[in-house]
Amino acid sequence: MKILFYRNSYNPLFESIIYTITKTKSKFGFLSGSINKESIEKFGPDIIMHNIPDRTDFPIENNAISIAFNEIESKNSFSFNDEKSENYIKPFVSLKSSDHKEEKKYCSDIVYVGSPMIFQSILDFLVDPKNKIQFKFFSPQPHNISGYCGVCDNREYFKYYKSSKGCIVEKKDIIRQMDIVISDGNPIIFEKNKSDEAINKIKEAVFEGKKFTIEGLSKDEIFEKHTAFDRASEIFNKIGLKKFSQEIINSKGWTE
Repeated sequence: MKILFYRNSYNPLFESIIYTITKTKSKFGFLSGSINKESIEKFGPDIIMHNIPDRTDFPIENNAISIAFNEIESKNSFSFNDEKSENYIKPFVSLKSSDHKEEKKYCSDIVYVGSPMIFQSILDFLVDPKNKIQFKFFSPQPHNISGYCGVCDNREYFKYYKSSKGCIVEKKDIIRQMDIVISDGNPIIFEKNKSDEAINKIKEAVFEGKKFTIEGLSKDEIFEKHTAFDRASEIFNKIGLKKFSQEIINSKGWTE
């Protein structure tokens, strides 16, 4: 089978789906930007996967099955965002490896990915010198706050999660919760209007070494049914390519 991937814009979830498919024995082509009809015809894809907005078919005449990743309600169009869509792609992890040499840069008491301004009272607690908590957070938006570490490669987040005593995560951020669990991190759920509860969990994690779990999201459960391999397999099963769907599951494993 020949599969052509066309990236209209960067989407980390789309990239994760692409990666899992490239672990199969198919042949692959990759395109972005301008579309060259001649080169596509020469490659002769059986399937074209793209994330062009507002269209299900690929914008050149061809015989390939077109699979779109956008917000259109269509048999072969899949959504990362619309939970009500019949083709909604449920949250998943990308199985990035958290193994690494013991490096001090990955270690901290508490780590967070995103702007901590959303939990101001918790932030006040974390940066108060008398509490003696080493706090690290990553955000593309610069912050003049103690603990700001800029941005890092997505693959490194798993290493920070694994090497920290606690990882703050919003209750609604299911993908981040799964990332923390699968990397052997210690999830501390932050929920609006429950800052005192989160602060108590931070104290327990940092000063008592307490480990927390998330109901329904054990590491084994996530690996079994909530990975990018599972979602890619579900997509091909849904469009009727059941043999290839199983091939994707058979190739499931950790990435570098």
